[in-house]
Amino acid sequence: MNLTHHGNTRSLQRNLADALHRVLDEGLADLATTYHHHGTRYLFFGKRFGSIEGLVLVTDPRSDTIITAYRNRDFPRWIKSRIRKKNLH
Repeated sequence: MNLTHHGNTRSLQRNLADALHRVLDEGLADLATTYHHHGTRYLFFGKRFGSIEGLVLVTDPRSDTIITAYRNRDFPRWIKSRIRKKNLH
């Protein structure tokens, strides 16, 4: 996986650089829960990942590039509500 300049800067600002490098070094991206919404792929790292629990990586599915990273432990609930709303209309 590649990392954009924006993704690198935001991970540093949010104190997620260590978690992001752990994901990249250990190849944990393949084990994350994957969601697709509006042409973007989200990788969510849940409780089983320990110290990186709640990490969300927003990626471009075509180029496999990390656009940004943030932490949100309630992400699955949020994204599922967005996907349901999209399917109702």
